Amino acid sequence: MEVSPGLRLKQLQKLALTPGLRQSISILQMSAVELEDCIQEEVTKNPVLTAEPPQSRDFGADLYQYAIDTVAQPISLGEHLQAQIRQMTAPVQVKSTALFLAGNLNENGYLAEPLQSMSAALKVSNSTALQALKLLQKCDPVGIGARDLRDCLGLQLSAMGLSADHAAAILDHLKMPDNLGSDRSRNAALLTKQQIADIPKIIANLDPKPAAAFQQSNAQPLIPDLIIQQDGAGLKVELIRSNAPSLHINTSFIKRVANQDPASSDYIFQQRNRALQLIRAIEARSKTLLRVARALVTHQHHFFTDGPSRLVPMTLGDLSLALNLHPSTVSRAMAGKSLSCAMGLFPLKYFLAGPVPLKNSTAVLSDVAVRQNILSLISAEPPQQPLTDATITRILQDNGVDIARRTVAKYRQCLKIPTSRSRRRSRAVL
Repeated sequence: MEVSPGLRLKQLQKLALTPGLRQSISILQMSAVELEDCIQEEVTKNPVLTAEPPQSRDFGADLYQYAIDTVAQPISLGEHLQAQIRQMTAPVQVKSTALFLAGNLNENGYLAEPLQSMSAALKVSNSTALQALKLLQKCDPVGIGARDLRDCLGLQLSAMGLSADHAAAILDHLKMPDNLGSDRSRNAALLTKQQIADIPKIIANLDPKPAAAFQQSNAQPLIPDLIIQQDGAGLKVELIRSNAPSLHINTSFIKRVANQDPASSDYIFQQRNRALQLIRAIEARSKTLLRVARALVTHQHHFFTDGPSRLVPMTLGDLSLALNLHPSTVSRAMAGKSLSCAMGLFPLKYFLAGPVPLKNSTAVLSDVAVRQNILSLISAEPPQQPLTDATITRILQDNGVDIARRTVAKYRQCLKIPTSRSRRRSRAVL
C-alpha cells in the first residue's frame, strides 16, 4: 500500500475552557480581599460597569472589626524569654541581669557583646553576669544566649543528653570555623564509627539561628465570607456581602454612547459582555460558597452546637460527593475562605478532618478531636511532671484511640506545644 501525504477532515469531541469559564474558576478561588481588589480593578477599566457601595449590615462592620482584632500579635523573643526568666529560681540580681542580657541578643539569638562590658554597664560582678548568662541559656528555644555558633550548637547537643566530650568531639568533627588552628580537633578522633554515622541525624535536629522563629511577619486579617447563626429553626447560613460592592451594567451610558458615536458600538458590546461575565462569575461563586457552607453545617452540626471536640471525620471527597461537584471545584471554593460562628472564626478547610480509628470498634474520631484531647491532657498535667508523648499515647490508647507515639508528637507540634522537657524547664517556678 502506497503512503502519500494528504489533507483529511476529522471530527473530534473535547473539552475546552472558554474565557468565561476560566474567569469563573479564577473568581471562585479568590478570597474576600482578592475579590474586592478584582472588582475595583475591573470597575476602573470597564466604562459600562458600575459599583454600588455595599449595603450596611449590623454584623458586617462588627465582623470586619472582629477580623482585625483577631490578627494574632506575634510574641517577641524578648517577651518569650522574660516570661521564662521571671518564673525561674535565682537571686533577684541574677534574674534582673538575665533580663538585661535577653534584651541584647542579636537577630540570631546570640549574645555577641562581651560579657564583661555588660557587667560593667550594669555595675554587677562578673560572677553575677556569668550566672545570669547560664540562666538565660536555660530558656527555650535551646541555644539562645550562645556566644557564637559553636556555643549555640553545643548547648543544643547538651540538651539532647550528650556528654560534654561527645558534643565537643562532634563539633570538632564538623570542622567549625573557630576550631581552625586549635588543638581541640583531636577530640574528633574520640568518636566511634557508629557515632560518626549518627552525626548527620543529630545535626538535622540542630538550629543555628534559634531566634529566627520569632522574626516579625506581616499578619493579614482573616475576613469571613460566611456567617453561621442560630435561630428558631436551627442554624442559618448567610453570605457576608458587607465588603464587596454590588455590580450593575450602566445601560444609560451604553445608550448615550450608541447615539453619539455608533462606531464605538463594537467596543461597548465587548465591554458589556465582559461585565456580564464578571457578574455571573461572582453570582456563581456566591451560590457555590453557600452550598459548601450548608453541606458543612449539615455534616458538622454538632461542632456548631457543642464545640470542636465534636468535629467528625470528613474528607474533600465526602464533601464533593454530597454536593455532586468535582473535588477540584470544591477545593477552589474553600481556598482562602472562612466562616464566623459562635465558636469563633474558622477557615472552611478546618472542617475537613481526617479519621483516627478506635480500638475494637468500627467508629472513628476526627484528628481535630484527638488534638483537643491532647491539648486537654497537657493543660491539666502537673507543672513539674509534664506528660511525655509516650505517656499521652498510652492514655489515649487506654481510652480506645488507636494512635502511635509519632502521631501524638505530630499533633503536639501542630498545636505549637513544646516538648515535655521544654515545658518542665519553663515551669521551674520560684
